[in-house]
Amino acid sequence: MSLSDIRVHSVTRENVQDAKNSPFLVQFLVPTVGGQDELPMYGTKARDYYLRLSPFRDSMWASAIHIATTKIASMSTEFTGDAQRLRNYAHQILMNAEDGEGQVCFLSKQVRDFLTTDNGCFTEIVRGSGARGARILGVMHLDSLRCTRTGDPSMPVIYRDWKNTEHYLKDYQVLRYSDMPTAAESFWGMGLCAASRAWNSILKMAAIERYYREKIDGKTPRSIDLVNGINYSDLVTATEMADEQQKAVKAINYRGSILVPMLQDTPPVHIRINFAELPD
Repeated sequence: MSLSDIRVHSVTRENVQDAKNSPFLVQFLVPTVGGQDELPMYGTKARDYYLRLSPFRDSMWASAIHIATTKIASMSTEFTGDAQRLRNYAHQILMNAEDGEGQVCFLSKQVRDFLTTDNGCFTEIVRGSGARGARILGVMHLDSLRCTRTGDPSMPVIYRDWKNTEHYLKDYQVLRYSDMPTAAESFWGMGLCAASRAWNSILKMAAIERYYREKIDGKTPRSIDLVNGINYSDLVTATEMADEQQKAVKAINYRGSILVPMLQDTPPVHIRINFAELPD
């Protein structure tokens, strides 16, 4: 497999595989988060794991993340400086960020981690060698869940690749940002991301959506009707006719009321106990 010069010098160089010769393919599986309502302890990887999956909990929160990400990723960028050659080179680095995938892909990943992990987002500055003054070849996004803050100013981040190899990144090899950095020095710049701040609201909106969905589209019977003055065969016939009418109008979930004309002297008595009724 051929790799670009940027990927060869990046700590993410092992995070690739050959589609033809690899013994397995990475599956895009989303673990369930339905049972995790209380977040794990602040500062743990487990907490960021659930925060990162928060857009899967609530569609409105996912839309908010999408709007913020799209807004930042689509912004135009201008470089200033005296040397035109350096400005052009900086622009080229950003346009070819993330091993050629470009500015939009790179910034989308950065903003997503910034908004949904307390650890924040991390950018690798890929250089031609490990020396401080080596030429910058490009920038790569680093998975926040694979980055550990060390508290060492000269070597602030440890990155763990797909093969569990640890890479100690020096201060000139990595940039790190977090939302609302904590004042506690023991957390070394970790923040309180938007997903953390909105967690209770996310749970509330998810519960409301689940409640409405189960009310109107669940397997629970719509209601129980207790009726006298009508025999069973008439009731079965009316139900079958309602099924045919539902198919005729191509209704999927909503059937409407079933009307049964009665030519009897005995007044009917009807008691309904609703299960799938929406609140006022």
